[in-house]
Amino acid sequence: MYGSVGQLGVGNAILIIVQLCVAGIIVMCLDELLQKGYGLGSGISLFIATNIW
Repeated sequence: MYGSVGQLGVGNAILIIVQLCVAGIIVMCLDELLQKGYGLGSGISLFIATNIW
């Protein structure tokens, strides 16, 4: 989708991986907060709020 690592460069490939990992951690933290009762609505609103759904 993004091209080969040689075409992107190692720096950009690492930045993409780091961005995906940080986004995953944020989603997991938001999910934990919703499960503990903080926030409004159910877990579905988490995915709507993060624009994943």
